[in-house]
Amino acid sequence: MTSEWAFNFTARRALWIQILDEGSELRVILRFAPRLISRSSVERIAKDWQAMLASGLESPDLRWR
Repeated sequence: MTSEWAFNFTARRALWIQILDEGSELRVILRFAPRLISRSSVERIAKDWQAMLASGLESPDLRWR
């Protein structure tokens, strides 16, 4: 799986990712600055993360590049 997130340098501090360990689950919280990054971009990044994590669970021996 590949994913491209193209940011120019105006997107600095536009997205914060928080990962919480809740025992048997992890919760991921995405916070963003709407003046710097669009909601649709954050949704695309979240979707890419979900696909990447699902791929890792399905194929734990897969090498990431």
